Amino acid sequence: MWRSCQTAPTARRAAHRCVLASANSSHILVPAINSGSRAVRGRGAAPRRRSAPQRSRSRHKHTGDLDTHAHPHVQHPLTGHFLPLLPLARALRTQGHDVAFVSAAAMADPVGAEGFEFIPASPGVDVAIAEVTRRTGANLMTDPSPALVAEFFAGARVDLGVDEALTGARAWEPDLVVSEHCDFVGPLVAAVLKVPSAVMGIDPALEPDILDALASTAHSRYLDRGLQAPAHAPSGRWLLDACPPGLQRDGALPPLERIALRPEPHRGPEGTSRAARVPGTGRPRVLVSLSTTPGTRRPRSVRCCVR
Repeated sequence: MWRSCQTAPTARRAAHRCVLASANSSHILVPAINSGSRAVRGRGAAPRRRSAPQRSRSRHKHTGDLDTHAHPHVQHPLTGHFLPLLPLARALRTQGHDVAFVSAAAMADPVGAEGFEFIPASPGVDVAIAEVTRRTGANLMTDPSPALVAEFFAGARVDLGVDEALTGARAWEPDLVVSEHCDFVGPLVAAVLKVPSAVMGIDPALEPDILDALASTAHSRYLDRGLQAPAHAPSGRWLLDACPPGLQRDGALPPLERIALRPEPHRGPEGTSRAARVPGTGRPRVLVSLSTTPGTRRPRSVRCCVR
């Protein structure tokens, strides 16, 4: 059974801090996932505080459900990795949690328009791509091989941004870190800070060879900090899965406790006018995206959505 982001995934109603992290838009450190929490979405430099009503700062211990004080969201500095996290972030805020995003500075305006706290950290996409090219001599945009994809998401982005993200997260003191499934900064931050983490599946699972390359590339980043490296990618305690089962790749989900979330269409901030309907029919306009680098099953997935 799918749960609406408005009703799940929390059981208790305690004040938490939440950070949301994503690979293309921002790293979100989610110090709280339930009510009265703080969540951060962005990448980790010093947090930029926004005025907000005073909330209880009492801290609750994690008790096994997805209900901790603060939840950070971590995401990549790309809009397509930021928008799928918004329904969850808005739901957490409605339940009384504090939410923050961690990401590159370019994501400050989109995050600010939603009224969430923003922690700048990590370089922009262009800088990370250039670093991959410098290390490998190959062009990720023309040759998105598993090795290059892994070097971008689990290698260069982590090396260039995790220290900033840690600085911001330590100042923000999250209770939970939520990362989208292409982000590898958030899970490492959670491991260093010893706070629970969840991964949000914003897409069908990646191809097995890419997942293996990602886990292999991330491995040394954990060992370098004296941490046990995850055996698989993505990692965390919970998988918040927003992918409809009919579009999911068979046998590709990680061995995590799965919480199915109902996919929700994107809507702009409160007060945003609706898009014009199709002239003559009055029907709504629907945009179906192939993503940045469509895999072999993406066209099939899009056809299913269109039908």
